[in-house]
Amino acid sequence: MHLGRILIIPNKDSQRHFEDPTFCPGEAGWHCWFQHITWCKPKGDVLKIYGFPEHGGFKGKDVPEVFHPLLKCSPVKPRFWFYWWRAQSIAYLIRFNEKTRSALDQLRSETLFQCKEHVKAKVLEPGTVSAHVRHGFKLWEDYVEQMDALAAGNQKLRVLYKEVAESNTSFSFPLEAYARRAVFLSTEDPLVVVEALKLCAAKDPWKVIYTKADRNNKDSWMHVEKRGAARREVMLAMMNLELALEADAWVCTLTSNWCRLIDELRMTIALKASHPYLSLSKVVKTCKSRLGLPKPECYL
Repeated sequence: MHLGRILIIPNKDSQRHFEDPTFCPGEAGWHCWFQHITWCKPKGDVLKIYGFPEHGGFKGKDVPEVFHPLLKCSPVKPRFWFYWWRAQSIAYLIRFNEKTRSALDQLRSETLFQCKEHVKAKVLEPGTVSAHVRHGFKLWEDYVEQMDALAAGNQKLRVLYKEVAESNTSFSFPLEAYARRAVFLSTEDPLVVVEALKLCAAKDPWKVIYTKADRNNKDSWMHVEKRGAARREVMLAMMNLELALEADAWVCTLTSNWCRLIDELRMTIALKASHPYLSLSKVVKTCKSRLGLPKPECYL
């Protein structure tokens, strides 16, 4: 928008590992799974962009000027305008096509479990908490502590963690909102699932909902093969994302790209911007990686 150009995602990209031409004959890359973001074809004056581009003075945390009058009249603080813009743009990009939609419904009916029992729930029950335990994060007890606080109706849960918050504002919600003690768990770590299932038999039990899948706590995108394996990885990821958005509260780490995706989509397509989102992240002092790019910890 800033440059007056149209974004076109190339059909071929060496960094894109998840492709299955047998699933979507005639389509390639992004459009195998999602709706087209445009039907335009590249021609004439084409600008190729890579990584974290900055063009015409437009930087990573800038917002297209066309939205400035709207944002100036909104309650969104200027330092978070970029987050609003990211949420709007990702809501447009992540739109399942019909084939993906159908495949997700089928996979859900096959793989959704609650405390070791297969369930067929079209929508998670109201008051479900979503907890995403990212790759390599071991402090499961920290998640349980936040989940218990929600279930108990704790009214002192901060909207933002103290390292970035400008006030100590806390979430407000009905005391019984999460009293059903239902949690949807997503993780790459099989040991986290084992630990979580112990909550099913705890003194104050939780209904632990999860997708049954092969987990190995590795970065699957670095090892997955194309076609069938790629299809299953994409479908499992998108199904976990959709299930997370059906929840009514979240325990996550905003230093995780996946948790930020959940945060952006729950505020837009899920219409749950005011619901509790409890981040376990901590901001670190060093905000540049060895490549000079901002670290996720410094995103806010």
